[in-house]
Amino acid sequence: MPCHDGAWDVGEALDMRMPKEAITGFLARLRLCVLVASLLGPAMMLSQDAGATDHLRDVRDYLTQGQLRSAIIELKNVLQSNPDDVEARFLLGKAYLDANNNAAAESQLRKAKALGLESDELELMLAYARLRQGQLEEVISETPDASTPETDIQRDLFVARAEALLGLGQIDEAQATLDRVLARGPHARALAAKSQIALLAGETTAAREHLDQALRLAPEDAHLVTLDAQWLFRQRRFDDAVARFSDAITLDPDPLAPYLGKIQAHLALNQLDDAGEIIETLKTTQADNLAVILQDSLYQLFSANYKAAKAAAGRVLAAVPNNPQALFASGASAFYLRKFEQARARLSAYLSQQPGNATARALLGSALLQLGSPDEAYDTVKSVEQIPSDNLAYLGVLTAAAFQTGDTR
Repeated sequence: MPCHDGAWDVGEALDMRMPKEAITGFLARLRLCVLVASLLGPAMMLSQDAGATDHLRDVRDYLTQGQLRSAIIELKNVLQSNPDDVEARFLLGKAYLDANNNAAAESQLRKAKALGLESDELELMLAYARLRQGQLEEVISETPDASTPETDIQRDLFVARAEALLGLGQIDEAQATLDRVLARGPHARALAAKSQIALLAGETTAAREHLDQALRLAPEDAHLVTLDAQWLFRQRRFDDAVARFSDAITLDPDPLAPYLGKIQAHLALNQLDDAGEIIETLKTTQADNLAVILQDSLYQLFSANYKAAKAAAGRVLAAVPNNPQALFASGASAFYLRKFEQARARLSAYLSQQPGNATARALLGSALLQLGSPDEAYDTVKSVEQIPSDNLAYLGVLTAAAFQTGDTR
């Protein structure tokens, strides 16, 4: 059974990206932050018949009560009789966005825009529908980059732009955009993004301060609570992270990120049954989601189901060939299945990205010994800044490799 220490990082698991894009997929799935109760501005001045007005009044009630399915059905009925009803298109886009059906939301909002609707609310919802789908370039091209944000909605738009820039690794421009937002006063989501930038720069104290400020502004924002849970995970406070991820799920059960984070925390605590239960639930609705498949591969690996682990990791690598967690799961599984050449290839690729992982080095060293390459095995296990003196498996491989290369010292 491989030890879990250092085998993964929660940021990598949530985004399924290469290190330079370490938060792209995660930002693409962010929930829409708080909007005004009614998203209908002066541009939404329309003439409608009494029947349509009654329907839309019912829709607003459904949206206020969170009855999204009823709202969507009602809006589809309106649009069936009047496909050019711009307000119905707009509200249907909002309902889909709240339901996390981002592609459908984007489609309806684009149709509303084509029908002549112009409003900052529409642009903001389009930005978040695109962010969640990973359409970062589109977000940047469709949001302002030179003006100064005046209204709350405009500030939200600037933050959406900054999140897209951050996801593309354009840190300096993202930082400047966020500073323009914060120059006009506190903004919870902007502070959260500043926290992420500080973490990337290794400024852990500043990152925590920004996140605390954001949480004071919006203590029940599910996105911020998820970020707080990720912070706890990085601090290796896994029990606290489990509880905080649970809080985020209670606040908003739709986003995937807190479920994935909770799985990782359970795995770190060796609570395999708890992790497996969440994974099986997710697989019933998101069987083809690569993030879910990745977590399943790690769960199967730590449960010693090596064939299942290798198969799941292979599905991920077919789409994202250099995903570090999938490389680890595939390589470790191959080792335990005695497929040493495959283990060598996968674990070598993993260590090129995560050179400090002692478990991966020990497994690779063992695979190389099995392949009759003691010199390469010895170089692999001894080429670390500090040999882990408390890791018996690592020391065993190092000793065997040293013996086979004749290094009696």
